[in-house]
Amino acid sequence: MVCSRPDIAHAISVLSRYMSNPGKEHWLAMKHLLRYLKGTTYVGLMYCKRGSSVLVEGYVHSDYAGDKDSKKSTTAYQFLINGNCVSWKSQLQLVVMLSIVEAEYIAAIEAVKEGIWIQGLLRELHVFQVSTDDNPADCGTKVVTLGKFRLCLKLLGVDAS
Repeated sequence: MVCSRPDIAHAISVLSRYMSNPGKEHWLAMKHLLRYLKGTTYVGLMYCKRGSSVLVEGYVHSDYAGDKDSKKSTTAYQFLINGNCVSWKSQLQLVVMLSIVEAEYIAAIEAVKEGIWIQGLLRELHVFQVSTDDNPADCGTKVVTLGKFRLCLKLLGVDAS
């Protein structure tokens, strides 16, 4: 569920901590979350093209000792590409932090690691715009001349001889 609904990432993160031994308050919180989901079935991620360049934005935050039971902090981050949310996380940190600065520092490290991965993926995909003359996908969307068909095959690396 959290894979497609960043708005519930924190609630799922908190509720999942009590899966092995839920109390009454956890069941009530889960029912509240399910009612929220039922009332927001229209909410979802929407991806739109915005601009011609690729802009990656990242946001990160940490609470300090936010977990009442363990006193651990929670890391949360979101990444957007051209205003479209593509990655998010809300997770309890592994150890107890001794200061707010330390909790924020650990959260920033996690976000930077994700940001580096996203930038590497974008470099690897190498998405760019091509003219219609050099677009091999034309053969899959319309009827083309024999010459254009052969050019498409050549661009795709298919030997047509």
